[in-house]
Amino acid sequence: MSRIAGWFGFRRRRLAVDLVSSSTRERWLWLGAALCLLVIYASAFVARPMTNFLRQHHLLRLTVGALFIVAGVLAVRWILRLRPAGKTLMVLSAVAGVGLLLLYWLYRSSVPEECVHLLEYGLLGGLIYTALVERQSKRDAGSADRGRPWLPGVKAILATALLGWVDEAIQFWLPERYYDVRDVALNAAAGLLTVLALEAVRRAQASATRCRPGGPGPAGR
Repeated sequence: MSRIAGWFGFRRRRLAVDLVSSSTRERWLWLGAALCLLVIYASAFVARPMTNFLRQHHLLRLTVGALFIVAGVLAVRWILRLRPAGKTLMVLSAVAGVGLLLLYWLYRSSVPEECVHLLEYGLLGGLIYTALVERQSKRDAGSADRGRPWLPGVKAILATALLGWVDEAIQFWLPERYYDVRDVALNAAAGLLTVLALEAVRRAQASATRCRPGGPGPAGR
């Protein structure tokens, strides 16, 4: 446990102190990630009866489609508010394209409920990544993450992939559920795509801040 805490940027023997002294935003992000993970793991016990009920009433595809319509509207609003340009727009377009291809492939399959993995682990990966970025921005001078702005993204991708694998391992022991390596890959891909999008936006915002009059110059990096 202490090694995991250290890997996420917390002092191994002072985890509680670090959490209390962290920013309010960071605490809410970690709480959100924990609640998201709890809902994902808990759903392993009830997902099969729910999907069976929806399938029997011919509502499964409609329900999955509605979830992604809501998620798509929120994503489009977020992108329009950012007004991305240049490389950021290219990265976001590429991420959206890959995500839509995965979504189409899953939605057209015999198990459209697998699409929900993209939402679950995309959200989880985004929360972990944002919390790690917040922690890094508040790090002290002796932090091992100093000078490695890419590290939160790598950690978030690996953490999301690991937590997705644990999800599948739990399902291996449940009746009417099974371990599927494709779902492990899908969970990791959802986290990867989300982190790539958020990292592109973060770099663009950091570049804009440096170029803005009065912003930190090279010495402030």
